[in-house]
Amino acid sequence: MVHKTSLQRFIQAGLALVVALAVLAAALPQPARAAADVVCAETITIKEGDTINKLSKKYGITVYKLAKANNLQKPYVLVVGQKFCIPETPKPSSNYKWSAVFKNGQVTITGEKFKKSHPFYIKVREVNQYTWFKLGKVVTSKTGEMEKTYNIPKQVAKSTAIFVCLKDGVTDYLDCKRVFRQ
Repeated sequence: MVHKTSLQRFIQAGLALVVALAVLAAALPQPARAAADVVCAETITIKEGDTINKLSKKYGITVYKLAKANNLQKPYVLVVGQKFCIPETPKPSSNYKWSAVFKNGQVTITGEKFKKSHPFYIKVREVNQYTWFKLGKVVTSKTGEMEKTYNIPKQVAKSTAIFVCLKDGVTDYLDCKRVFRQ
């Protein structure tokens, strides 16, 4: 029979305590940390009564973007006193003007005052649906103008109205318009 020395029992008890504390620490809500690629427009301190839904409405940012910026996963537990990143919202690359015409199963997008040779991604969806269809990428001309016609997917071609969106390929700014079929 092997007898444990006091030192061995002390070390064993200490290791058990460290393991128990590590398990307990992992179970507790952790302060949010901003994701590495996120720029915070503001860093706030969570107060009693703050929820991710209330912060979303207050700052005009989706719950998803707040959670992603702070590395949170559902159920989005916020801890009083934790630092919380309010991410910058994308801005347009310039004060561009654009319009879209929707007819004959196609959408034609025209615009001006864009940055020169600037990329945009185009997507559409029905007004009452939530499925987006990516139409493609367009790069503005050397004079900052754009004109391109896309065929609309048959799922939305007969709709009365659609949303047409331009996503700035550099800043991720999303600009959408409701367009009625002509």
